[in-house]
Amino acid sequence: MLKVAVNQTEKMQVIKIYNYLYKFSLERLHALLKTKSMVFLILFYLKENSFERIKNSPNMRRYKNAYIEAFHIIIKHNSFKALNLAMDV
Repeated sequence: MLKVAVNQTEKMQVIKIYNYLYKFSLERLHALLKTKSMVFLILFYLKENSFERIKNSPNMRRYKNAYIEAFHIIIKHNSFKALNLAMDV
């Protein structure tokens, strides 16, 4: 995605999303939960995929309870309750 980013702003957005996904910190989690598009993406993913990825990935399966708890926290505590209703999660 960095190769197709047109300008520095787009490149920074790609890096920001990469950090959300692969470099966990509580600070990033809080920022993610304040970003409507990221919350929407997570809720959509959960609706479509449920917990299949956790079940199918040996790495994720090892920490299954932590992943499930984290997803429930994201659903319960995000700032965009209307998204929860729209996504029917």
